[in-house]
Amino acid sequence: MKVVKKEDKNSNIYIKKFATIPSTEENDSSNIIVYMADGSCPRYENIKESKKRLLELMYNQHFSNEEELDNLLRKRGNLLVSSIVFSIITLAMGSAGAYSMYNYANSTAFAITSLGIASLSAITTLILTGVSKRNSNKIDEIKKYSYFDENKEILNQIDLENANNLEKVSTKDKKEIRRIKEVKDNDDDTVYFDINSIDNLSLDSLKRLKSNIDRENYLGLAVNKKDLETPEKVKTYILKDKH
Repeated sequence: MKVVKKEDKNSNIYIKKFATIPSTEENDSSNIIVYMADGSCPRYENIKESKKRLLELMYNQHFSNEEELDNLLRKRGNLLVSSIVFSIITLAMGSAGAYSMYNYANSTAFAITSLGIASLSAITTLILTGVSKRNSNKIDEIKKYSYFDENKEILNQIDLENANNLEKVSTKDKKEIRRIKEVKDNDDDTVYFDINSIDNLSLDSLKRLKSNIDRENYLGLAVNKKDLETPEKVKTYILKDKH
């Protein structure tokens, strides 16, 4: 979970993510390592109660981040307008400077001034673009977790053995989903997607997963013969009477 608010940037209580560390010869029990915003990484006993507590805290962080959404959207709009204005200034002054250089004898000073202003405007535009991109990343982060919160029950119905459910998901996110499954299976956790595990998944992939799950539920078709032996895996969809 990326940091959204300035006050959380160097916080030692803002949880970015947590991971399970398997037991070793030196350590008989497995641990949970928690990655904080300030770079600290405290470790705790790997028990269900600890994971439940960490997920609750991460949800609280998300709900707090959601309060910043309107402000971030407003800032992005203002930055976009400013960037467009400076781009127009850059184009106009750069053109004027180039024209004056073409007529060097007529206006050398104006050419130098125009090119200077154009350069300053270009640099300012680049800075504004960078700030706008960072804002957009924060907005996307908030929207991703909000979408997950609204659809977590459906997303966790997914059958990851069914390749249809991963159709049109990016190669990068397919790889991440396989990693999530491996980690969860090793930890005997049947809930693949939670507010911690989706950290490296995109909003677009979450939407695609849900769309695929909805389609499979709607069609209610067997993927292979094993599904026919376990009818509960083949879901049915009842069309509502329009009359």
